[in-house]
Formats: sequence, C-alpha cells, structure tokens
Amino acid sequence: MFGMSAILGAICGVYFTIVKKGIMQMSSYHYTGAILLSVLIAGCGSIVVIPPAHYDVINSVVVEKPLNKVWVDVIDSFASSGIPVDNVDQASGLITSKYELPISSSNNEYCDCGSGATQNLGKVVVERITGSINVVARQVNDAQTRITVNTFFRARMNIRGGITNDLYGTLGDVDCQSKGKLERIILRPFLSK
Repeated sequence: MFGMSAILGAICGVYFTIVKKGIMQMSSYHYTGAILLSVLIAGCGSIVVIPPAHYDVINSVVVEKPLNKVWVDVIDSFASSGIPVDNVDQASGLITSKYELPISSSNNEYCDCGSGATQNLGKVVVERITGSINVVARQVNDAQTRITVNTFFRARMNIRGGITNDLYGTLGDVDCQSKGKLERIILRPFLSK
C-alpha cells in the first residue's frame, strides 16, 4: 500500500507534467480540476535556498620589488597555474581572465555558491560555474609593489530530478563567494619571497 507522501508525489508529478507540456487547457470545464490540483499541490513540496557562506580571503600581498620586476612574475603566475589571460594592460597594472571552472558543485574548492533542498520536487543543483579574475599590480614606492587578486564567481541554480536527471526548472543565476583558493594559487609565488 502506498503512503500519503507517495500518492502526493505521484499527483505532483502528473500535475507538473500536465502544466509543463501545456496539456491542460483552462476552460470552464477544467477550473474545478485546477482548483482541486492546486489544493493537492500545496502539499507537494517546497524549495529552500541556502545562501553561500562568507569566507575571509587573503587577496593582497606587498612584494619587496619594484613594479617593473614584479610584472613578469605576475604574468608567469597565470601561465604556470593554467589560467587563461583575457586582457593585459601593463600601464594600468591590470590583468583579467574569464572562464568556466572545470569543477563540480559537489566538490568545489574555489567558491561557495550556496545550496538548496526541495521536498518532493527533485534536487537543487549548482551548475555552469563561471569565474572571472582581475589582478592589479600597483607600485607602493620605489622598492615595493602591491598585488591584489579579485575573483568573481557565478553559477546557475537548477532543480533536476527523475531517472535521467531532467531539468525541472531554474532558480536563476547566483553570485558565489570565493573560498580563497584561486587567490592563493596566483599569489603563491609572491608569498614565499
């Protein structure tokens, strides 16, 4: 015998299929059925979105070298880390990069995009994590240069389910919080000097 949650889950699945595929036409004949389904679907599920945590990230270091000697090291840091460079402007001291991170949301060392949970609606997944980086190198004085790494991450939060992990819906794009790993990778050569 089926439990009440299994019955409601089956009704919700049928209801979402009907609405998603546009099968239900809202004529006066269907209003009674729509009201009944609306009452039943109220018990179908809910969505809870948990925002990302805040991380204290060290993103800046002062190097005991003038800017002209640090600049090549900054470019080399990108190259040795396998991070593509989008734009280099030595006059302003700016290097930028944009790319899709080759990481999964379940094992993400670089950023926290939050999470979510549903009741009877599938599971909330974080997908298509993209990142952009800008590194600024500025001369502090004749013998020192400050290197600052700013990272920005975004992802798409979706609801997926079913045997084939179908896309049930999207909750939209979310801003993610850096965990500091990418900043450490870029600053690593300068932290040891």
